[in-house]
Amino acid sequence: MKQRLARITRRLSYSNVIASLALFVALGGASYAAVALPAHSVGTKQLKKDAITASKLKRDAVSSAKIKDGSLERGDFASGTLLQGPQGPQGPQGPHGPQGPQGPTGPQGVQGAKGDPGQNGAPGQQGAPGTAQAFAFVDPSCGGVATGPCTVFKAKNVVGARRAGPGLYCVRVVAGIDLAATGSAAGVDAFRTEPPKENGIAHSTAEDGGPAGVCQASELAIITGRIPTSTPVEVKRANDVAFWLLVP
Repeated sequence: MKQRLARITRRLSYSNVIASLALFVALGGASYAAVALPAHSVGTKQLKKDAITASKLKRDAVSSAKIKDGSLERGDFASGTLLQGPQGPQGPQGPHGPQGPQGPTGPQGVQGAKGDPGQNGAPGQQGAPGTAQAFAFVDPSCGGVATGPCTVFKAKNVVGARRAGPGLYCVRVVAGIDLAATGSAAGVDAFRTEPPKENGIAHSTAEDGGPAGVCQASELAIITGRIPTSTPVEVKRANDVAFWLLVP
């Protein structure tokens, strides 16, 4: 017996003894806790954080009476277990947000179809009668003769016209118009003047009876001519310039 103990004693070391003690405590610790700890001696303060998980709890061990009001959140419940509550009242309107930046200009649209012509407007009121004492348009062809009567149209208080010489016309007005006491005017009728129309001229003369007294006192003297397009620029009388005359 002494020889057997001697062989065991020779094989003992510090590490063998410590390992044996650790194994003893590990195997007997749980039994000690179950036997030696008094009832209700382990509470929240004695438990390590997250030491108790769902897998360690008995089914239906935690009832509603054991849960603090307001301690659970939506994520703590299984899907479909919570009922939807009534809709709450509409909140107040939020403040107006800042204006956004202006967007880029869009592409130009296609041109629309042409609209129908509008209706003609109502005729305007007739204007007031003119105040001119006499007026007329004179055709310079005068029947193709060098001197003689000429056609008068669109006339008022003008009874006739005649060509008295190259580019010289005498236009007769009605009695009662004193040509010596009133002015007169004349101009080119471009519509009836032979081309080129731009160099034609027509004017009334201030001389009584016209040059050399050809026209009578009741006749208005009108001179027509052409301005040369080259030098020397000297007006030459012409028989192919139609004209109008006016006695205001």
